[in-house]
Amino acid sequence: MEGLSLLFFFFFVVEMATVIDLGNKRLTEIPEWVWLQQELKSLEVYINKLIALPDNFDGLAELRKLNLSRNELTNLPESFGGLAQLQELSLSINKLIALPDNFDGLAELRNLDLGQNGLTNLPESFGGLAQLRKLDLSHNKLTNLPDSLCRLSQLQELELHFNKLIALPDNFDGLAELRKLNLSRNELTNLPES
Repeated sequence: MEGLSLLFFFFFVVEMATVIDLGNKRLTEIPEWVWLQQELKSLEVYINKLIALPDNFDGLAELRKLNLSRNELTNLPESFGGLAQLQELSLSINKLIALPDNFDGLAELRNLDLGQNGLTNLPESFGGLAQLRKLDLSHNKLTNLPDSLCRLSQLQELELHFNKLIALPDNFDGLAELRKLNLSRNELTNLPES
């Protein structure tokens, strides 16, 4: 009988979980029970062996923090754009080559780390991340930035070092709150006058 009570307690606690840390567990996929956590606020799945993600992130409507850094992800599912309450997202040290077009669905995002991936460009929808304060795009393969990036009027920190940028958008002055900008190790030959 004790085993049954313990099992019930485990499922009750898991069902009520608001924070789940599955970091450094050598996971190749996120367990099915995670997707049932309707009250989940923070999900840590860093330092694992994830190659792909299922397309059911829209069930995690209350998620505020998501750490998927140090995996082997090459792309993100479309449902990723449905994480409307997400404020902090780390996807650093993966193998991402592109982002979904509906990335602007992450309307509450404040901190975004996409450093050390294989990104060659950003979707135009990136400019819809109106609450973004800190953005790390360092150590990618970006050659240019979308004009919409300059609509990020709340952005304070922008890390762009170790890319292949040859030019910056002309409307760079749209980043009125920018306090820190790192452009080192790029291929820039001139900067916009704004």
